[in-house]
Amino acid sequence: MSNTELANIAEVLKNSGRTVLYPHVNIDGDALGSCMALARALKKLGKQVYVLIDEDIPDNLRFLDNGTCTSDRSLAAGSDVSVAVDWAQMNRIGSREEVFKTAETTICIDHHGTSKPICDYNYIYIDPKCAATGQLIFELIKHLGAEPDPEMGNAIYAAIATDTGNFQYSNTQKITHEIVAELYDWGVSANDVSIEIYESDRLERLKIEALAISTMRRELDGKLLITYVDQDMLKQTGAFMYETDRIVNLMRAIKGTEVSVLVKEYEKSVIKVSMRSKQYFDVARLCAKLGGGGHVRAAGATLNCSLEKAIETVINAFDREV
Repeated sequence: MSNTELANIAEVLKNSGRTVLYPHVNIDGDALGSCMALARALKKLGKQVYVLIDEDIPDNLRFLDNGTCTSDRSLAAGSDVSVAVDWAQMNRIGSREEVFKTAETTICIDHHGTSKPICDYNYIYIDPKCAATGQLIFELIKHLGAEPDPEMGNAIYAAIATDTGNFQYSNTQKITHEIVAELYDWGVSANDVSIEIYESDRLERLKIEALAISTMRRELDGKLLITYVDQDMLKQTGAFMYETDRIVNLMRAIKGTEVSVLVKEYEKSVIKVSMRSKQYFDVARLCAKLGGGGHVRAAGATLNCSLEKAIETVINAFDREV
């Protein structure tokens, strides 16, 4: 089905029983925060709700989970509704695809520019003013008629803050700040959320960041910076892969850089590429050519090849674009 109004999706959710929310793999603040805010709202309406995950939640986001997250697929199988939150490509939920499709009804809520309708009901809002899926969940909660509370406010704040680089990225618009201002009426504790997300680092995170930056390569007269993290580097530093998420942003912040790329080796032939641009380069378009997608200034792709081949593929792709 093509795009559906949020009001219609709210009616489907209000008239359904067991609902399971699915964040994407490599869960981030927008995906988890959006799920937790929506789950809280649905529970207030007396609904049975689960958030199905198949990976550990990053340390700096665990405060968002109120006990709703589970990896028990028996709780999700045959649910009334499956909701795709912050994704619209089936490869973004890994092995959970099969159980997702067992629901009587499927819903997709997403804001990525490369997304296409994949569910029975889809709300894919592609607009530069929509900085995060958390903004869409904010509006959906209003349509649901659930009474807002601090827990919802903190979750949506986390969603928006993380997808805007703590309100530094170009996707931060007037409406972004207007929504955050309203979250204060919900009881949000912005300072507490910010401390949990941005000021609770393990030393191992800093070690992997330093090591990755030390192996950074400059291409295209310094406009492109690229580095990698492999399994040996994780073992050397004691870091987890999710603790590498800031590296691509640290590189983009270097003066003279337009595009930064982090190539991550999850397995010997499973490579994930994260790209960021500063002002003019459309990384979503390039990632789409690599089988991925995302936003104009932040996108990614998964490549099934060696780490060395992935780096070569990315550099060659840029050479063809410039």
